Amino acid sequence: MSLPDGKLLTSRPDTGRFHIIVVEGAYTLRVRAPGYQDAVVPVNVGSSWEPLTVPMTPTGATAVVREDFEDPASAALWSTSDPDDDASLGLWEHAEPHGTHSGDVVLGTLQFSAPRLDATPGPGKMAFVTGNLLATNETLGDVDGGTTTLTSPPYDLSGVYGAEVRWMRWFRPGTSGAADTMVAEVSSDGGGSWVELETLDVATATAEASPAWVGTSVGLDALVPLGPDVRFRFRVSDNGSDSIVEGAVDDLGVYAYGLTTAG
Repeated sequence: MSLPDGKLLTSRPDTGRFHIIVVEGAYTLRVRAPGYQDAVVPVNVGSSWEPLTVPMTPTGATAVVREDFEDPASAALWSTSDPDDDASLGLWEHAEPHGTHSGDVVLGTLQFSAPRLDATPGPGKMAFVTGNLLATNETLGDVDGGTTTLTSPPYDLSGVYGAEVRWMRWFRPGTSGAADTMVAEVSSDGGGSWVELETLDVATATAEASPAWVGTSVGLDALVPLGPDVRFRFRVSDNGSDSIVEGAVDDLGVYAYGLTTAG
């Protein structure tokens, strides 16, 4: 099912049940869980129901960092400013996304430049977004005049290997030819130096007419030493002429294998 902004249906956190009403027929069920390979099974839906057991194969990797930003105390450890920031509007904030927009719902031209929902499956609702004015036109809540930076707290990645960082991101750049960017970086020395994970621009972002939450992942071992102070940051920049620029980040996690010592 297609839900707004790529939102996913998920099992209930209190019971583990997944419930959806569909017409009878043949379906494909994909089951995902952190630390396990995706399982894909055929499902025939009839007039009655019966339990379905789906075997899951562990990958061996465990989640050493998981941030869905639903806990205000955890989100408060993230910094939404940097000494080098120079954006005048649209700064990072922890909030329930409202979705700046353009067009008209009656005429069928309504388009959202910023997310109206977070990326966390199920009942989650919080994320980090750039500018989050309620029910406003896209020209009023976007990043203007430079760069705004979101930086994580330090994470201890000592004693693991095969680490991979994953996150959901939203980036709506300006019109064709604009130099707007969203840059993801990692540091292993307390923010003294940064290594690029990903750079999005007008050519690599999702289509301007239909921005959406998109998941990405990057291996860390070959980029930085995995130690006691690993940090991540996201920089959204309105470069050059003023244009509509929106960014958001949700569901960041680091998955890795534990080291064992013999003798």
